[in-house]
Amino acid sequence: MDEHAGHGSPYVSLADIAVMARVSRPAVSNWRRRHVDFPKPVEETGTTSLFSLDEVRDWMARNGKRFELPGADEAVWAALNRARGSALPEDAAELAMIMLAARHALADQDFSEILRDGLLAEDTSSLKAALLLGQLEQLLTDAGAEYLLRPAIPTEWFAASGPFLRAVDDLSGEYGVPAVFEGLVTATSRAGGRARGASITPSGVADLMAALVQPIAGTVLDPACGYGTTLVTAERRAKGPVLLLGTEINQSAYRLARARILVHDLPATITLADTLVDGSGTAQADVILADPPYGQSWRPDVDREPSRWEFGVPPPSRADLLWVQHAVSRLAPHGRAAVALPHGALFRGGTEASIRQALVEAGCVHAIISLPAGLYPSTGIPVAIWVLGRPASNSNRTILFIDASQVGEGKPTRKELTEADIEEILDCLESRRSNREPKRPDRVRAAAIPIDEVAAGDGNLMPSRWIVRGVDPVAMLERAAQAMDALRTRTKAAHSLTAPELHLTAPTSLTRRLTVAELVERRFIRRFKGRKLDLDSLREGPTPLIRAGDIGPGLTVRSSRGIRLEDLPNAAELTEPGDVLVVVEGASTRVGVDMLGGSIIATPAIQVLRPRTDVIHPLTLALMIRGAANAHLVGTTVPRLDLERVEIRLLESATGTRLADVLTDLIEQRTRAAAIVEGVDDVLETLASGFAAGVLNLYGDGAGS
Repeated sequence: MDEHAGHGSPYVSLADIAVMARVSRPAVSNWRRRHVDFPKPVEETGTTSLFSLDEVRDWMARNGKRFELPGADEAVWAALNRARGSALPEDAAELAMIMLAARHALADQDFSEILRDGLLAEDTSSLKAALLLGQLEQLLTDAGAEYLLRPAIPTEWFAASGPFLRAVDDLSGEYGVPAVFEGLVTATSRAGGRARGASITPSGVADLMAALVQPIAGTVLDPACGYGTTLVTAERRAKGPVLLLGTEINQSAYRLARARILVHDLPATITLADTLVDGSGTAQADVILADPPYGQSWRPDVDREPSRWEFGVPPPSRADLLWVQHAVSRLAPHGRAAVALPHGALFRGGTEASIRQALVEAGCVHAIISLPAGLYPSTGIPVAIWVLGRPASNSNRTILFIDASQVGEGKPTRKELTEADIEEILDCLESRRSNREPKRPDRVRAAAIPIDEVAAGDGNLMPSRWIVRGVDPVAMLERAAQAMDALRTRTKAAHSLTAPELHLTAPTSLTRRLTVAELVERRFIRRFKGRKLDLDSLREGPTPLIRAGDIGPGLTVRSSRGIRLEDLPNAAELTEPGDVLVVVEGASTRVGVDMLGGSIIATPAIQVLRPRTDVIHPLTLALMIRGAANAHLVGTTVPRLDLERVEIRLLESATGTRLADVLTDLIEQRTRAAAIVEGVDDVLETLASGFAAGVLNLYGDGAGS
């Protein structure tokens, strides 16, 4: 490590830089490759290069690139990078959480001397750390917070995590202890693997669960609270005073849940116990939020409260439906519960199918929401949220099934639910309750199915099993009618077209030919090329962006994206109406005419020719290049058009004008024909969906036809 480079500065990876710059990871890699002055790594840890945050920030400013300073979460993660190579990130994060909670519990009572000048000093040895921990334990015992040091903390953690702990101490002064603590929870989930990650509910999932059981007030219980995420979320989203109750079996998670409650000053009681053996107290809860361990086994022979399993006892290898029944048993008469479980609990057969049927028939199941895979750092399997109530609480006798498997941001293997995703799911839920169309039916789908019908189907609660049966026949008929009307309109418009009159003959005399280079030299054509743009750094906007794939076929140009001009680092030349765009790379040359102008060319693979229209019409020029290009392809690995050598035949003025008129008619015919093809495809898709769902039939046919 370079001792002077980035001294005292947090470390960031290429992925961290991408987040702060709001670009993709490959975009940052390109900057590093193309710019010799890009900051050098200050440390290498396996396959990860780490950079000084201060140096990266300065480089971004010098190069005019957008760079947002990190919030508490990003600042903590950047600081945690300094611990890599000397301590496990999750160990360092856990230790920092304990120290923050200890600081909060003791206020300033002798704590600065023990922590800042002692445990966090650069020369702290294991022996010194052990002595200081003894002093700290006595102070915490006197303050009633001795649980923060149980189980005992390995003294070597301090020596290994010293720079990180000092950075966290500084950050807590800048952002506040609660915000930095939450950043440490996020970092643990991100880096902690299965053991620790399994104890942390993703924030988006916790937010959705809390939203599904609103209004939140009174007693809130989490019988498997892990780090306490759902309890903190419930208090933040509460509509009235709350009392938070949590139970946790893992001692390390229990300690950190109590530490988290402590730094947030929340009215909560966290108990160290095994819910499936001991229950979670006798209190009746107004709200229950549970995200229990998945695939858990249990021992019926040691269960001290078997009366909870009134709907059936699942096999010892599958505890999922025990959590559902426990939640139902602990709800107050009008209470609501949200329980997150893997999909297997929705459809497995045998005893579990019987339990589901009993829960459904009793009116305990109100809604099932299936979520996308990749939301949890500890597992890639998808989960579903069960919305539950006491027996007979489902007064409308229907179960709402919501398929939200298409929402979420990020990679397929690691996603998160955003606030917009949650609002979309809630809108879908409310639209079903109020009998209106959801705002985004393409991403979140729903169906309300009668309880009797669900129970008759072996209690299978997979939303995909039922949603296809919930297609609205009226909406589907309207969609089919609209698709057919659009197709008729397009077909009728195409009937008004006639093939252009083409009276072709061989030329009676040789016409002049000039290469593109000669045309440029004589100023009959102006030529320039596009430039390479970092598309990931450009926001959506009104200025059309043209890439190679936007050109052709049929001499057309059709932009597929718009950008904001102010995002470009330097001024760029826009196209003008009639510019001829030529893709010069690839085995087949594509040529088109930009009839509208005002576009940005996004790649040097596109060259722009701006002809003098008194010499040659743009469409005629494009046609000539398309016909002559194949003779001037060079290169074998990546064929490239030698555009300068392409010969252009200069037609007489009258002939050129008539040819341009013919080309205009042909392009119009092709555009209308393409619209008909799109209309046919839309009708086919509508018929496929409607007939498969059983909500469309041919007029005059019976239901079984």
